[in-house]
Amino acid sequence: MSVNAMGRIRLILAMLLSPVVAAAIAAIIIGILVGGVDAMSSCYDPPYEHPCGAANFSDMLHFTGVASVLGGLMGAVIGWPTMLVSGLPAHAYLTRTNHTHLWIYIILGLVIGSLAMIVYFAIVGDLIDLLTGEGGWLALSGPLSGTLTAGLFWLIRRPDQMSLA
Repeated sequence: MSVNAMGRIRLILAMLLSPVVAAAIAAIIIGILVGGVDAMSSCYDPPYEHPCGAANFSDMLHFTGVASVLGGLMGAVIGWPTMLVSGLPAHAYLTRTNHTHLWIYIILGLVIGSLAMIVYFAIVGDLIDLLTGEGGWLALSGPLSGTLTAGLFWLIRRPDQMSLA
């Protein structure tokens, strides 16, 4: 297989996998953070099945599965269009200008993910909640997913190892 063909395959894999996998990981991380906060908060509306809403291991395992599937679906719905509209053009520009360091991709992923979350909240009508802080933990999903997507994209595509020919 030629180097160009292998590069195209890696690009397609990076484009398809990174938004979905990153959003699934982000959903699990945010869910664990929210669960940790809920477990530490005081109980106002007893009776809870577990003390103060803390989940047991089987609840957390179930949650992880559900969060990864829902996160992956959101990665497909939001991540793929964002990748096509912003991520791939940014990648083309960065490779053309030979700016292929991981940290550049991660910072750009953070920015693009944040903008994608703002656009998403504007479309669904919750932009005021996001801007006033009422969006809560969900507001972290864009920047976190964007950062993870960019990192995964870079690891799969490895633009630093591309030939300039």
